[in-house]
Parts: sequence; C-alpha cells; structure tokens
Amino acid sequence: MKFEVFVDDNFHYMDEDSRYLLGEFETFEEAVAACKSIVDEFLIHGYKPGISPEELYSGYINFGEDPYISAKGFTGPPFSAWSYAKDRCYEICQNPPEPVQEEKIISLTVEEQLSKAEEMAGEAFRDQKDPDGQSIEGHLSRVKNMCMSLSRESGGLRG
Repeated sequence: MKFEVFVDDNFHYMDEDSRYLLGEFETFEEAVAACKSIVDEFLIHGYKPGISPEELYSGYINFGEDPYISAKGFTGPPFSAWSYAKDRCYEICQNPPEPVQEEKIISLTVEEQLSKAEEMAGEAFRDQKDPDGQSIEGHLSRVKNMCMSLSRESGGLRG
C-alpha cells in the first residue's frame, strides 16, 4: 500500500489549485514523518520569543501548509496536521528552539546561489523519485547546470 502525502495551503483554504503532492511513501509512519516535518518547519520559523502558543497556532492555521495522507484501503487513525500543530505550539513555546539563522543568499554569486539551492532541495528530496523512477536529485543538478550555462551566456556569471 502506498501512502500519498498531499499538501494544502491554509491561506488558500478549500482552493484545490493550491494543493500539491509531496510524495508517495511506503509506510504510514514515513508519511506521518513527512507531514510533521512540514508543520514543524512552519512553527519553528514562526516562533518568536514571547509569542504565545495560541498566537503561533493561529499563524499556522491561517498561513501554514496543511499536509494530509491519502491511501486507498487504509483503516488506521488519520493524521491531523492541525491537531499535531496545536500540540507542537505548546511544546515549542515551552522549550523554544535555537534562533533560526537565515542565510544571506543575496550576497552570493549566481553560481553560489544555485549550488546552495541545489543542496537545500537535495536534502528535501533525498531518495525521492519522479514518476519515471528517476532521481529528483539528478534533475536538480541538471537544472542547476542549465541555469549556470544560461547565466554565463547572458554574462551573469564570471569565471
């Protein structure tokens, strides 16, 4: 049985055009971990010192991504991103994470920006395949190389 994780956008509630398929997973546990990761990323980036759990949760249900799991024939308990987020808001506010250090990509060269984007996307899509069974990481590398080539041709990259 395959477990598909779809992601809705709470800001665009009920707008199916904003939905995307994150991926297919072999087990329910893997799918839940992917869902939790999406929620955690929003909450950790949304946390600011002094924010209440209620404020953090309100930000999530209004602007965060809402992942859910779909699997034909699965009869186990469903995963609720909103319930998970509510619990996590209290945990995060009681035990705040280290401040998120946003990297200053703007000062990087185009080549450095593309390499950083490839690295970040590679981490997010590690071991994932496209519908033809090809590595997503391989696609990312090809896109980076094409962008670098186009940038060099237009004079955007030096060296």
